[in-house]
Amino acid sequence: MQAADPTSSVTEISNHEEAADCISRCVIIWKRATGYLRKAIINSVLSVSLLAARNPKRCIGLVCLMSITLITTGLFTNFYLDPGDEKIFAPTDCLPQEHGRWVGETYPDVRRPTVLTVHADGGNIMTYEAMRRVFQVTDMVRNIDGYETICAGENGDNEGCRIPGPTRFWNHNVTLFEEQTQGSDEAVIQTLSQESLDGAPFPHDLFIGKLQWEVVDGHNQTNNSLITFAQAITSLIEIPEWSNGETEAFELKMINLLQPIKDEWAAQGEDQPYRLELYAFRSISDEVTRAIANDVPLIPCVFAIMAAFTCMVFCRRDIIQSRALLGIGSVVTILLSIMSGFGLVFIIGLPFTSMTSILPFAIFGIGLDDTFIIVGAFLRTDPTKDPVERIRDTMEEAGMSISMTTITTTVAFVMGALTSSIPIIQWLCLYAFPTICIDFLYQITFFVAILVLDERRIAANRRGCCVCFRVKNHDKEDVDTDEMDKDVSPVANHVEAPMVDRFMNWYCEHLLHPVVKKIVMIAFLMLFGVCIYSTTLLRQDFKPTDFLPEVSYAGEYLDVMDLYSNRKLPILVHFRDVNQSDPQVQQQMIDYLNDLGDLPQVNSTPEICWVTDFQKLLNGDDPAFQAYSSLFGNNSTLTFMEKLDILLNVPEINDLYGKDISDFLADQRRVAEAQPANQGGGRFKFFAFDPIYFIWEFYTDVPSELTFTTVSGVVAVTVLAFILIPHWTAALFVLPFMCILYMDLLGTLQFAGLSINPLTYICLVISVGLLVDFIMHILLRYYESTMPTREEKVKDTLRTMGSSILVGGLSTCLGVFPLAFSSSGIIKTVFVMFMAMVALGVSHGLLLLPVILSYVGPTVCIKLGRGDYYLPELAEQEDRIDNEPEAPPEAPPPAVEDSDIQPYVSAAMAQWPSEDPLAPTGTEETLDTTEEETPRNTEYYTSSVASSDEDAIIMSRVSFDSGIVEAEPENSIAGNKEDCDDDAEFSI
Repeated sequence: MQAADPTSSVTEISNHEEAADCISRCVIIWKRATGYLRKAIINSVLSVSLLAARNPKRCIGLVCLMSITLITTGLFTNFYLDPGDEKIFAPTDCLPQEHGRWVGETYPDVRRPTVLTVHADGGNIMTYEAMRRVFQVTDMVRNIDGYETICAGENGDNEGCRIPGPTRFWNHNVTLFEEQTQGSDEAVIQTLSQESLDGAPFPHDLFIGKLQWEVVDGHNQTNNSLITFAQAITSLIEIPEWSNGETEAFELKMINLLQPIKDEWAAQGEDQPYRLELYAFRSISDEVTRAIANDVPLIPCVFAIMAAFTCMVFCRRDIIQSRALLGIGSVVTILLSIMSGFGLVFIIGLPFTSMTSILPFAIFGIGLDDTFIIVGAFLRTDPTKDPVERIRDTMEEAGMSISMTTITTTVAFVMGALTSSIPIIQWLCLYAFPTICIDFLYQITFFVAILVLDERRIAANRRGCCVCFRVKNHDKEDVDTDEMDKDVSPVANHVEAPMVDRFMNWYCEHLLHPVVKKIVMIAFLMLFGVCIYSTTLLRQDFKPTDFLPEVSYAGEYLDVMDLYSNRKLPILVHFRDVNQSDPQVQQQMIDYLNDLGDLPQVNSTPEICWVTDFQKLLNGDDPAFQAYSSLFGNNSTLTFMEKLDILLNVPEINDLYGKDISDFLADQRRVAEAQPANQGGGRFKFFAFDPIYFIWEFYTDVPSELTFTTVSGVVAVTVLAFILIPHWTAALFVLPFMCILYMDLLGTLQFAGLSINPLTYICLVISVGLLVDFIMHILLRYYESTMPTREEKVKDTLRTMGSSILVGGLSTCLGVFPLAFSSSGIIKTVFVMFMAMVALGVSHGLLLLPVILSYVGPTVCIKLGRGDYYLPELAEQEDRIDNEPEAPPEAPPPAVEDSDIQPYVSAAMAQWPSEDPLAPTGTEETLDTTEEETPRNTEYYTSSVASSDEDAIIMSRVSFDSGIVEAEPENSIAGNKEDCDDDAEFSI
């Protein structure tokens, strides 16, 4: 056997030491960088809040003036209410968007359809009375004052308003109809069953819903047979478009005229079975706008509910200590932030949609969370201090917490705007993130100013509500002074109800019972498993009626079309950038149509296609065109356009295709004659298009869009947690908890009977920014806790921040509760989603996360305010990153007695900065080392440490740069040895 090389062990040890030293350098650099960032945030918050605290009245006046100016300017300049069409749901760079723009430019809407449908709630509509009612409502439209003028408008033609429906069988003449039918149902059936009208095929499926032909030898016959049953008859009126809005005004007259008829027919009940449904080109936009307008009164309801809730929370029996007006001020703060944020976006010119109308309810919930945290921290300060100094202490404690959650929520919305290509998502996020930022700014200025004025009111012995009246002989017996002196959570010191305070004390004791912790872990594990399974059952679905009010004539029309119509979705096939007069190109066009017809979703040939009919006419293949094929004879010198003119002069063909195709081909002739086939760039030359493609594109892209947007948002907030919470373990909690919460939300969505559609997609994008707040607040407070053990840190967190989370969650529920009374399905969907978010966020933040922290939470302490101790040994060690590393000592240091440690402590205290780095110039702060209580903002302070042969000498280390109290093995430990857990964890 060969002897072991002693140099190899030395080399391995040296490599390990170099690796450890490299890691230590990186950690120190990271702590310094993040420490500077946190200090910059704290200093900024302090500067702004102290400025507002010193000038409260000016601050309040300036914020009110700014908010009113922004919202007024926005409403009267670039405010635009977009009811929303299919385009806003499709990605901006998708093919349907490009095709839709081209179709809109090439085929401008020159006619607007008005649809009148008569049905019998599923009964047979093939009767004389039903057809008479179709004539009745059609003639009512034709008799509206100004109908003839509209029909002869700037986009009109010799035909005026077109009525291609079944009334054409009687030349739109009700007198002729009555004379020919004589009240006979059979006569109506005979006429409506005719295959053609004026020599052109009549599209029965387009105007007669769910029709059934008579059965002969077991087969439905459509040739020379009768329609025995149908559920709806539709009359279509195509009105020319006017650029000055005259057509829209006429449509409004028509709707106002026919809606009473519709209601009258429905009110007759079983006396007559017929019902009327109407639809105009403007119907959807009108009804979506009405839905938004109906939801606007919900915002004052939210304001009233939140004001009542905060008044109840801040109210006390003592007429002076009661802070009811402070509660109203907190709600006014959020309302002003919404006015400013929305006004700013209005000025920019972003459309306001039905989706955007859900944001005020979310902002109310988010804003009140910050309010409760600020008030709770303020009431934990020394009440004998000046209010401005108390604001300083408040922001030192709570400033980083509210700043961090604001940053994470804002970044989540910014990522949604940057990563999503769907316009309605982008607009929503662009409305959200500036409003959230402004709300944060108003919280540390406007609300701080109100808080200072309220404190001055208390000092002046003025009543809580009637501030004009001073209480001369104030009976202080009603005030629980013992409770006021306690350093408790936001539920103490007459901010929240004592019941909440007592509940949180009871709750944290019982939650951390070993049996309860195991039950919580098992319950949430089961919930996670069930939600994962439920997520696999999610489906994609979309109903246009979700955007409409519950009671809507347009929604009823769409429902009737689904129930009683067998109309197929008409898909238009477009050909561009090719020479359509070329026979080879025409054959390619026919081949493309045949390929589309072979698709299982189509499984038919085009019902109307000019190129196929043109070929049939030229070749004489179709018996219907044989009489006209002789027009061409043997004259082969006719050009394509001359042949097409002959084709369009055939009356039946002219009725079928009309003048539009001729106009289009005339416009395209210059391009078609100048370019060979397939020339003109890389865009599609043959393509099918319909506006429904926008929604289809949404469903095609939503899996990848949702995945990318969610992943980017979760990663962004995790990185922010790694930067803003100065301990690397924070990211290890944020990332898995966000993933768990998101999966639970998807599963809950399926439990509630919802599906993936544009509405739920938007809520899922918002959820990242809302759910992270519940986790961040708890984590940051846990790291700041001065308790020595995990369970004590968890209890301290629940007693302080836990109360704010609980009340904040309740406030969010109240904020979205009025959505349950919305008249539109979209807002009700948002209500369900927001309630699910709050329930999951509060339960995971107040149940699961504390239990996990009690098992594996770090025991370090992080203080983000001022007053951290500074030791010269620490500065010397951290400065080693700029110098050569020192060689490790050859032998461990000797044991040190208590008396040996005292000089180090004295030297450290001598170098403690006498001037507060965050205080204004001229203010000084001294440290009274004679007090027995722990120095402010410092986790542990040790004057002596016991030593033994088994344990290394450990000394308190506090970083002034980063604000972290940590310990280094064999060099330092935080706190008294007897105060630490046996398994206490320390960050290297």
